[in-house]
Amino acid sequence: MTHLKSKARRTAVWLGAAALALSFIAGPVQAQKKFVLGAAYQGLSRPINVAGQDGARKGAKETGVELRETDAQDKFDKQLNDVQDLISQGVDGLLIWPADSGAAIAFIRMAKNAGIPVIAVNTPFGTPDPANPLKPADGLAGFVTWSDLDAGRFSAMSVNEHYAGTKKPIQIAVLEGRSGYVSVRLRRELFDKTLTELGLPFKVVGAQPGDWTQEKGEAVCQNFIAANPELDAIYSMSDEMSVGCSRAVKAAGSKVKIFSVAGSAKGLDLIRSGDMISTVCHQPADNGYLAVKAMVDILKGGKWKTDVATISPSPRITKANLADCVAQW
Repeated sequence: MTHLKSKARRTAVWLGAAALALSFIAGPVQAQKKFVLGAAYQGLSRPINVAGQDGARKGAKETGVELRETDAQDKFDKQLNDVQDLISQGVDGLLIWPADSGAAIAFIRMAKNAGIPVIAVNTPFGTPDPANPLKPADGLAGFVTWSDLDAGRFSAMSVNEHYAGTKKPIQIAVLEGRSGYVSVRLRRELFDKTLTELGLPFKVVGAQPGDWTQEKGEAVCQNFIAANPELDAIYSMSDEMSVGCSRAVKAAGSKVKIFSVAGSAKGLDLIRSGDMISTVCHQPADNGYLAVKAMVDILKGGKWKTDVATISPSPRITKANLADCVAQW
């Protein structure tokens, strides 16, 4: 009997040791894999994109993923090389702020061949569906953005509000972003459409790209003011360009009013000082953060979001509600 108890004890000890050994062996297999994400930014010389980078880094820190970053310097050819390099490194997912909307479709094919999901950030890939402009392009795992439709619509509402009751057509010049961005077309289409629907008489007397920069914005606005002595308003598609544009307006001693998009700290300061009428509050850091979170969810088995974009809020901002916009860039 004693012999049987001793044998049982030895068996129990052996089984316990075996179980412990197996737990050490299984441990690394069961541990959560650390995902590696590639973040291909369109141009980190611009503050709005740096804010997106900040948000992506915050998301990466919270989710415990590694973020490998590239800067296309607003050149598609460079971004093409950047994405190829990230794919060759074997990243698990790609977040892309496209430097060229139309050409960005190539990234979907490249990533598909490598079995890597792609999420577009801020700017659409390809030509949006007119019936659903914010739908992610075919092949994307998701699209995180603000509403460029609202940007145009809200800017038009601000113009209409400022010039309410005017009978003479308002002369408006449009300071566009960089050529090749779908957002430029969407912001313009909804601007014109909304003004027409609201019944405000207006005439667009000029439209030129300011390439999203203060310097180009200032130069283009100088041209607008010189070429159109009766110019009433400038619709600027970015606060960064509006900063330069406001310098041009002041230097010319003009009474032209600026209506803008993007909600930067500098833009809010212009509204506060009376040098700009309105903006639309974009949250680029939120978009970077949400893109990382969405990709991590997909890599853990979540569904691709292919029917509709993830839209960050972008309220219309005037002097009356400045507190509603917390600038992220």
